[in-house]
Amino acid sequence: MLDAAVMVFAEKSVITTTMDDIAKAARVTVYAHFPGEGDVVRALSERVYEVPERTCSEPAALPAWTRPVVRAWLDDVVVLWREIAPILRVVRVAGFVQARIRYVEEHERFARLLTGDLRRWDGEPGPRAQQRALMALVHVESTLTAWIAAELPLGPSGPPDLPADSLRHLLAPAVQD
Repeated sequence: MLDAAVMVFAEKSVITTTMDDIAKAARVTVYAHFPGEGDVVRALSERVYEVPERTCSEPAALPAWTRPVVRAWLDDVVVLWREIAPILRVVRVAGFVQARIRYVEEHERFARLLTGDLRRWDGEPGPRAQQRALMALVHVESTLTAWIAAELPLGPSGPPDLPADSLRHLLAPAVQD
């Protein structure tokens, strides 16, 4: 049903889509699951936050962050971001206050996940390490949103090395050469 909602929102826009449009596309009784369009968008935003959960858990579990490891991680994130690009377009356009609150809470949580083992941060104080991690997350998110959600070309081999180098700089205390 949510996949049908993304399709309809993409075709008609969040503003002009009705619940009947979503129900027709989903071929189910959408009202049994969602009372209104806002509820559909909130459910879609839940899907968006599954991706950072996966992408932050993976590097947090690695013993070392080297340039090749950061680059490989970024390549994997690009694949996942492509999957959620249509949902991102819907959620971004909808701009619900609740979604913004969730955005801040989830990003803070992901930053804590990446800084859970402060030993890897080479003496960087916890708050500063969290700030670096948060900046890295926002950097990846905004870069991939611009490239993928806006359908800008990435080039033949995925994102260039520049974002990987930028991430390496932000995560420098935790990166091993």
